Amino acid sequence: MEKKWKVLGPEGLGFFGTITASTSHELKNALAVINENSGLLEDYMLMADDGMEVDPEKLSRISSRISTQVARADDIVSRLSTFAHSVDHILQEIEVGQFLQLAVALSLRILAANNVDAVAATGLKDVRIKTSPFLFLHLVSNSLIACGAASSARNTLQLSCREGSKKKSEVTISLEGFQKVLTDFPGPAEDALLIALDAKMRVEPDRGRLEIILPWLN
Repeated sequence: MEKKWKVLGPEGLGFFGTITASTSHELKNALAVINENSGLLEDYMLMADDGMEVDPEKLSRISSRISTQVARADDIVSRLSTFAHSVDHILQEIEVGQFLQLAVALSLRILAANNVDAVAATGLKDVRIKTSPFLFLHLVSNSLIACGAASSARNTLQLSCREGSKKKSEVTISLEGFQKVLTDFPGPAEDALLIALDAKMRVEPDRGRLEIILPWLN
């Protein structure tokens, strides 16, 4: 048990730092677009002050671009806030579909380095499980990134889940769509996460599928 936490501590901090850095880059990109369009708006205002005619359509397009990026930045901050609060409780009942979508959103920028996309199935609002939210996100995100590295360019990974036959028993998460053999995965970090979550992992490289079986923790 002590060895498990010796792995989970540094790995968890590394994961938190990686996701925070990636998300902050996204936020910075949104702010850069806002700043650029704000500068354009200021230029047009100076032109108007000098008596030059300014096309209202151009102003409308600039305003629309700024509004789009404000909404994007708000979504990024909300996502980061949810991720940060995943450490608030060691165990918590979570909505699996919402957390799968969060794991995808947190991993997309990293997956993009391999020109890979990912989507989480919708319509999973009724699927719930009691688990460790942060460790759940860590394990699912690590799995997405590993499968992304084992995927061909312009590939899309599919993430879904299904409940066990009994309520409050277990949930199986399926990750499908990778084409290559997973290299050194699961590794020590994933092994420690699986132990901490009392979970199991099944990898079927010939079918391009990975499954994580999570029990309801008490």
